[in-house]
Amino acid sequence: MPRSSASEKPEKPLEAPKAIDYVSQIRGQYEVSTEELTRNAEAIVSWEKLQAKCKGCRGEKCRQRDEYMIPIVEGVNGQLHQYFQRCKWGRKKMAEERAKRLFKNSKVPEIYKGATLYQYRINQRNEQAVKAAKEIAHGKVTEGLFAKPPGLYIHGPRGTGKTLLASILANALMREGKAVLFESVPDFLNEIRRSYKEHTTEAVTEAARTVEYLFLDDIGAERTSAWVEEQLFSLLNHRMNERLPTIITSNYDVPDLADKLSPDDGEGGLRIASRISGMCEVVEIGGEDWRMK
Repeated sequence: MPRSSASEKPEKPLEAPKAIDYVSQIRGQYEVSTEELTRNAEAIVSWEKLQAKCKGCRGEKCRQRDEYMIPIVEGVNGQLHQYFQRCKWGRKKMAEERAKRLFKNSKVPEIYKGATLYQYRINQRNEQAVKAAKEIAHGKVTEGLFAKPPGLYIHGPRGTGKTLLASILANALMREGKAVLFESVPDFLNEIRRSYKEHTTEAVTEAARTVEYLFLDDIGAERTSAWVEEQLFSLLNHRMNERLPTIITSNYDVPDLADKLSPDDGEGGLRIASRISGMCEVVEIGGEDWRMK
């Protein structure tokens, strides 16, 4: 049997590991009882360490395992609750990604994508239209059973900036996260015609009927027929009844548009004009053709 030498020191008895005082490590303030705090102290410390990773973050690169999610621990009605919440940088990123999708799907003319009022020459002939557009961009709301939806009908001679102003309004709405569909009326009607062969008519028309903000550019430029009248009336009637904002541009004022859409003295144009008057503020833009300068 091996023996210890006289020079060897006796081994120290094993000691139990010291309990970690997690309560003393807690940094936050929680409106819970001492018992509840003590019982959950270890978990609180763990979550506070995760929270500390976000300190000084400017959103360049997330330090959390679950991207842009902040661990939250708080006392509610005397009990501790733990959950995750998206941080401001995550919300900003989501808003930017949504805006990109909105701009991509909006069909705003490429030449006007990103346009703002800084690129618009405001004068006495268009300031009323600009004011009305700003009200819609800022969330104008009308109340009452028969109140108009916040729509806009912009009319005036060609080349006076109607499409540009409508595009600027569409861009402003999308920057606020609003869904927009911008349709040139002649192109939109041609798209419906093509959809009959492809059996996609419902998808084409439903997008225009239900989108949050619909822009109909250059109404009255299309060749008129009973079919055109029915398509436009059905669309505008639905949006008026559902109180969905519709912004329309035209070279014609409302009475002239009614005549244009009723070449055979029918009532189709009058029905459409009635819906426009019932759902839109009518404003005029005057002046010379910008494109000819």
